[in-house]
This record gives sequence, structure tokens and C-alpha cells, in this order.
Amino acid sequence: MTKKRFFSLILLLLFLVPNISLGTLDFKIEIDIKESFSIGGIISFNYSIISDEDATVKYIPTVVCPKGPAGFLSVKSIGLQKDVLYSNNYQFIKVDESVEPQTCTAYLEILEPFSQRVEKQFEIKTKPSFDIQIFSCKDESCAEKSKVFVKGEKAYLDYDSEVPEPAVTGKLTAPDNSTKELTLPANVSLDQIGKYILKTEAKKEGYKDDVQTLELVVLEEEPKVINKRICNANKICEPERGENYQNCPQDCPLPVLKPSRSPFFWFVVVLGVITGILIGSIIYFLLKKRKRI
Repeated sequence: MTKKRFFSLILLLLFLVPNISLGTLDFKIEIDIKESFSIGGIISFNYSIISDEDATVKYIPTVVCPKGPAGFLSVKSIGLQKDVLYSNNYQFIKVDESVEPQTCTAYLEILEPFSQRVEKQFEIKTKPSFDIQIFSCKDESCAEKSKVFVKGEKAYLDYDSEVPEPAVTGKLTAPDNSTKELTLPANVSLDQIGKYILKTEAKKEGYKDDVQTLELVVLEEEPKVINKRICNANKICEPERGENYQNCPQDCPLPVLKPSRSPFFWFVVVLGVITGILIGSIIYFLLKKRKRI
């Protein structure tokens, strides 16, 4: 064999070895899933894998939704035979009212012996939620929103919503547990002292129902307003600012009054002092007389 033929054979082997080592291993993956799921439907998909060579495969089937919930990740391992179809099913969740409408992705990803991924998108079709804010005011102009009222006042109940013209109904429970059905906006008279509880339900076709609770407090009379220019409510009593218990009870505690002394008390005190002096004097003279003897 000449040197030229020898080197030609070496180059041929070098060319063939990579192809022999890499082989022609390839996977064909299929995912079968519905285009959309609605309330009551169970999100699931069928998948299949076929290999052109015998191989051990590790893979993950799952579902990803941008607004949740998250799919469970579990690595599976199977031994595939050449040209033999392997199939299975992956189940995600049952769709209910809590699931937001969105576009999700079902996928199957092979991890070993090399990375390969196939995915398909599908829709979750449920009713979207909408935000609504229930509030109470002193009058229909709503210049002053408030949850605190005085007995006999009227409360104007209304709402703000990003969705136009929802149907908002409510049940108002008074302190004596009597109830009143309302359609908002509404004016109600607050004739009982205590706590009123308003439970509302907002409905709009094509949207989820929204339920909220609002509490109103009814007082017997107007609360005393503390002069904030005098009382700074820093938990330190400052008489130099004019703070005292009457205008700033947060900072100044109720003063403790010293009990007054009656004339009889002072009589007893004076009598006790005089008695003590007399007894002391007698003892002194007796001791002095005894020394002389």
C-alpha cells in the first residue's frame, strides 16, 4: 500500500467515524389537544412518540398558563423500540369559575438523550372578572364619602365600576338584624345605633359575578372633633402647647386629684404632735432627776 492510498483511507475513516458515532436517532412527537376548554371541561391532551432507533428517553409533559394555575412537572422515563409508537395522556385541571380566560400552551419536551420540544396552544374560555367599588356618602353629590353616620341621617349608597352599567343589588342588615333589599344607587335612612352591614352582588352578562361587603357605623351624636392645632397626638402631654385632658385625651391622661384633708384630720395631727412633745419632756425630766439621785 502506497503512502497516498494510506492517507486516503485515513481521511475516509475520519469522515465516517462522526457519522457512525452520531447515528441517525430521531423522534417524531405528536400532541393532540382541543382548541378550547370552557367551564366544566377537563384540560388534557394525548401525546405520542416514535423513534427510528431503540432508545431510552426522559421527557416532561405539562401545561403553562400565564394567569395560572401552574402545571405539575414530572420527569418520565421510557424505553422506546425502533418504529414502535408510544402514546399516553396528560391531565391538567378541571376548569371552574376561578380560572381566568387566557391562552395556554401544552407541550412535551424530551430531555434525554437530546433536547427536543413540541407544543400547541389552546384557549380557556371563561367569564372574566371585573372590579367594582361600593361606597357610602352623606348625600347624592358624594362630596363627602363616609362610613360613619349619626342616628337619623341618610346614607347614599353607590358604586364605581370599570364595566359600564352592571346590575348591582344588595341586602342591608340593621343592628336589630332586620333586612332591606336594595338596588344601587340608593338612599337609606339609618334609624338605629350600631353597625349596618351591606352585602352587594354585581352582575354583568359575559362577566363573573362580584360580591362585596360594606359596613356602616351609626352613632347617637356627632363625635367630638379634636382641635389638631392644639393636639398633635404624639403621645406626649405638652401643656406649653395648651394640651390638656379635655382637648387632647390621646396625649394627656386624666389628672389624679389628691384627696382633701378634713379639719378633724389636722386636729388629730396637732394633738399627736403635742402628745409626743409632752411624753418626750416627761421622759427627759425623769431621767435627769434619776441621775441626781
